[in-house]
Amino acid sequence: MATSVRANVWILADGCFRPKSSSRLRLLVVDDNVDAATSMGMVLELLGIEHMVEFSGEGALTAVECFHPDAVLLDIGMPGMDGYEVARRLRTNPENADMTLIAVTGWSQLQDRQKTRAAGFDHHLSKLADIGALQSMLATLKPVSMTSSGSNDDERRSRDRRSATN
Repeated sequence: MATSVRANVWILADGCFRPKSSSRLRLLVVDDNVDAATSMGMVLELLGIEHMVEFSGEGALTAVECFHPDAVLLDIGMPGMDGYEVARRLRTNPENADMTLIAVTGWSQLQDRQKTRAAGFDHHLSKLADIGALQSMLATLKPVSMTSSGSNDDERRSRDRRSATN
């Protein structure tokens, strides 16, 4: 079984993924429940959002390095590396400072929301995610600028982030 699903992307020689569109958001969906992750991917496709789906925390970290999503929809309760650890690791890299992390989880008590915030999440959505609430949240994000050839401004974006943190 494949460990990831890539929609509307080029796969380059370096193994990294570049979206085909220049104006759509890039989202990474991470959930060990294949049906839930794939279903969310279908919803994002209908909303016109570039996306990639991963089914593990380790896969998420690898995908972020190449796909450079604008936001990550991240399940918390995954085996192996859970969503909290993925968020903490992503937040330790200054290049991910502008990335929006959205917890999508069945755990929605006040202490759960506090725990996601402490791990570095920007938002917390309860499963089954309210698509209207997700759309409203995503409407506040801006996609990374890209050229029509598919090569993007990731190097410039990384430089700009490093400059901003210095």
